[in-house]
Amino acid sequence: MKILFVSPSPWPRTDYFAEYAYKKGNKVLVLSYFSPKSLSARKIKHVGDVNVVRALMIEMFPAIILNITSFFLAFLAPLIFWRPNIIIFSAPPGDVVIGPYFLSKMFRKKIVFDVRDEWEDYCISTAKSKVQNFVYRFVKKVSTLLYLNCDSIMTETPAHFKSLQRRGLKKITLVPNGADVEVFYPLSAEEEELKKIKCGLNASDFVIVYSGGIGGYYRLDVIVKALKVFKESNDVSDVKFVFIGRGEVKEVLRLANKLGLSREVMYFGVKHAPIDVAEVLACADVGVVPYDGHPLWKNTYPTKFFEYCACGIPVIATAYDDSILAKLIEKHEIGFVAPPMDVKAVAEAIEKAYFNKQDRETAGERARRLVEKQFDRAKTAEKFLELLHNLCEA
Repeated sequence: MKILFVSPSPWPRTDYFAEYAYKKGNKVLVLSYFSPKSLSARKIKHVGDVNVVRALMIEMFPAIILNITSFFLAFLAPLIFWRPNIIIFSAPPGDVVIGPYFLSKMFRKKIVFDVRDEWEDYCISTAKSKVQNFVYRFVKKVSTLLYLNCDSIMTETPAHFKSLQRRGLKKITLVPNGADVEVFYPLSAEEEELKKIKCGLNASDFVIVYSGGIGGYYRLDVIVKALKVFKESNDVSDVKFVFIGRGEVKEVLRLANKLGLSREVMYFGVKHAPIDVAEVLACADVGVVPYDGHPLWKNTYPTKFFEYCACGIPVIATAYDDSILAKLIEKHEIGFVAPPMDVKAVAEAIEKAYFNKQDRETAGERARRLVEKQFDRAKTAEKFLELLHNLCEA
């Protein structure tokens, strides 16, 4: 097969599926984006052995027409000259793929949407004006029509599967998210100590880790404030909060400095390669998923959650009790759940993790087994490829 991935945002799931499909003998190309802040990324690059072509995208609402046009133009060359026989559109965001979708239809290509969450509803709920609200409601109607007329839809969770069904959609396949268990794996106690020292930590430090987008609906400020509460309640000096990723880094560090935690809160930069992310997670004793209070997160499992689990570390998640993430954590006893935005409850979760080493390590072992059994990304990628083969043969 010749598979073209159109992924307006760089998602580990898309990168892994693209690389996996290539290693299985398929020809693969990825169309992604670069921003004005990263002009050096405009050239072709690679994800493993897979070529990535980039289009300009500005992450601001007023630029929506420019982004749609940019992806339309960038899509023309691979469609006409590379001639894929199946195209995977990854959403969110989904507005920029409208043009490429209609071109794909004109050229009678097989079309699959990988819809990871209820992105349209999030855009509507966070709209800052009536015009923006109207535009995103219109985008949701258009995206529903695109989904109705594509060849197949993939989604990650049973909850989102049902959400898509309620929109009248069919031809939906559940392809869970997960982690690469060959890259993300637990270390022995000795290996973990060496990793901590290599990363500039003390071997005896208790390390809380966060990986992913910084800011927005991931509230690292709640973790920093909870760390302050924890330290004030307990006479400890060996706790570190380490975070990696892109976003509102200065705001997090500024808050840490204001609270007197400049030594305890450490930024390790942006890590693009999964193996580099895994190296940081391997230093940690617990990973955090600091969701804000938006109800849409009740139906999501973030990639970082599976990567923490694959590394054998328990999770502290801020989530509603009836969310699928909270239910999974509590059912398998692999971490701690606190209400969103509740600093005191997060501080209590940190305290439980810190003072109960045996329970923490046991939870981490259970987390690893869970990923191996249900969320091994190689197994889900195989299911993904099977879906594509069936579509091409139909």
